[in-house]
Amino acid sequence: MRLHGLDAPDPNQPGCVLARLEVDYSAPVFYDERVLVTVRAARLGNSSLDLEYAAWTAEHGRACSCKSVIVLATAASGEKFRIPDDMRRSMAEFEGREL
Repeated sequence: MRLHGLDAPDPNQPGCVLARLEVDYSAPVFYDERVLVTVRAARLGNSSLDLEYAAWTAEHGRACSCKSVIVLATAASGEKFRIPDDMRRSMAEFEGREL
């Protein structure tokens, strides 16, 4: 998120608050096994965004897939903020598509 303009987490400043997380496991991952994690933005709303993740291993392929809803809010107060236009443009450019 820093790449797209958010500062380091601070409970009194707008930041990413995890609102929902779903995980589907499809293969085991073992201790000391190297894991590649991929992430992409699936949707941008007014103050929230949906992210999709996957974890991959050389031995088993995709080990899990995940979906999360992140809300741009101040953690201390719960006040939501609109995703800034600069952040929207940065994420769309990074993804190579409109969100």
